[in-house]
Amino acid sequence: MELESLLPLGSVIVPEGEPDSRFMIIGYFPETKEASYDYLVTPYPQGMFEVPITTPMNCDSIQHVEYRGYETEQIRELLDATLDYMKEKAHVDMELARKVSEFAEENPEEFERIMIETFVDGQPESFGLE
Repeated sequence: MELESLLPLGSVIVPEGEPDSRFMIIGYFPETKEASYDYLVTPYPQGMFEVPITTPMNCDSIQHVEYRGYETEQIRELLDATLDYMKEKAHVDMELARKVSEFAEENPEEFERIMIETFVDGQPESFGLE
């Protein structure tokens, strides 16, 4: 499921498969070492009381929106522009990954040398893909 529109901050959602749980959206596009997500949420109504508890979540994990946060025309424009930017960034990231993969297939020894220098010796090298 593709994200078509961002929910405003403060929106309260019910996650898929957890009808008794509520979370409030507090941020956009968090990244972990494993993946990127659409939203950063915190339990509702407790929020970040004493120990900060946040969870990344994707739009396809939302069963329904229980409350839509405050939204003006300017906020909607900002959210739409942010989403467009992130979609373009994802496209660019995929294009770069494709180029690196092609380089690795066509030049396996050179790719291995660059990887060793970059990640073992700490000497960043360019793939010449710019």
